[in-house]
Amino acid sequence: MGRDGVTHGGEPAEQVDRALFDLMRRMNSRALARECAEACGTPPNDVVPLLHAVADDTCGEVTVGLVAQRLAIDPSRASRAVAAAIEGGHVTRLASQADGRRSVLVLTEAGNKILTEAEQFRRDWFDRVMGEWPARDRAEFARLLTAFVEGLHNPRP
Repeated sequence: MGRDGVTHGGEPAEQVDRALFDLMRRMNSRALARECAEACGTPPNDVVPLLHAVADDTCGEVTVGLVAQRLAIDPSRASRAVAAAIEGGHVTRLASQADGRRSVLVLTEAGNKILTEAEQFRRDWFDRVMGEWPARDRAEFARLLTAFVEGLHNPRP
């Protein structure tokens, strides 16, 4: 039963909402972060999301402002996180090729290694979660989830 006292099967949108909320809560849990950090040999902190934000150069050069936007945090917090990642040897700051007055962020070899290991950890984790599923269900889930996420970028009015 849900908190409203009603047994939830619910409409698809309601089911998706609950499932995604639970997934985000689990993916952002400290326990999973510790597990990932142990597997990747890094301290459990916010470095992996930051590394993802820096690695995604689909919008061109990555700046602290873009990192703040991607992580949905204020610029001063992003600046402190980037400074810590630079100090930790995971990110480096370079002069922009488009505008030498601007700094852009690039992953170091160590940052790339952590990001690769964290991605593998998550894939292994998903494989364990879906381990009992038939191959066709795994493929269908991947197809539908990918279509859903792509739809987030272009929602209908």
